[in-house]
Amino acid sequence: ALQIARDDFEDRRERQRQGIDLAKSAGLYRGRKPN
Repeated sequence: ALQIARDDFEDRRERQRQGIDLAKSAGLYRGRKPN
């Protein structure tokens, strides 16, 4: 059960990172605004 939970966690984190990459390439995700 523990293994499955960890795999699910890794899965979600991977998807989250992909989403951030998508947003970045779309110009929607910026860290700090440049001064």
